[in-house]
Amino acid sequence: MPTASSIRTKLQSIIAPDNNPLFFRVLSEADDRLLSSGHWAWTRVPLDLPVVDGVVTLPTAYRSIAGCRVGSMAAGVLWQDIEYLEGGPGEVPVQDGSGQLLDQGEVIVSGSLVRHYKCTQKDATDVVVLARHRAAEITNDSSVVLCPSFSAVKYAMLATLYSEAGDINRATGYLQMAKQALDEDEDAYRSAAKKIFSSSQYTPVRRRTRTNFP
Repeated sequence: MPTASSIRTKLQSIIAPDNNPLFFRVLSEADDRLLSSGHWAWTRVPLDLPVVDGVVTLPTAYRSIAGCRVGSMAAGVLWQDIEYLEGGPGEVPVQDGSGQLLDQGEVIVSGSLVRHYKCTQKDATDVVVLARHRAAEITNDSSVVLCPSFSAVKYAMLATLYSEAGDINRATGYLQMAKQALDEDEDAYRSAAKKIFSSSQYTPVRRRTRTNFP
């Protein structure tokens, strides 16, 4: 993934000449916006998290859980509104059997904002989750930029600038270009993975003898 330093070297002259605070603010907003805009592979990561008193606490570096496994079984993640909807199930019980994670919203723990999930499987001690990153504020050259695509970051930064200038049409166009760049990267990655899988699955194994064994 590109570093804040490398992005500034290439883009500061067109984004915010001689204005580091403005450049890093726009870069922060662009990274956060792209992170929230789709389900590309770089936006999430698997984590093994403990269940403590029936609750899973998502670390501060992550925004939400997109999916999970309780034990060996894939399980759903339910939005917290389900317990409050008229005609809904009310409070979802914690019980034996297959489990799910139920979003409990964000709370302040030791001065940090974290998200809690109730695990509905009574005997679960840990879960594997697919957690979405939370973008961190970018303040200097050593800050981490999560989006791996330089082109997408560039377009998203331009979209932010045009949006602040009130040019919504250009802002929308540049943001669409950023998403398209990420979609193309994802398609290329998935196509390569399919080809590798196909060749290894269907290519016949050469018969080995004492003369051709490597």
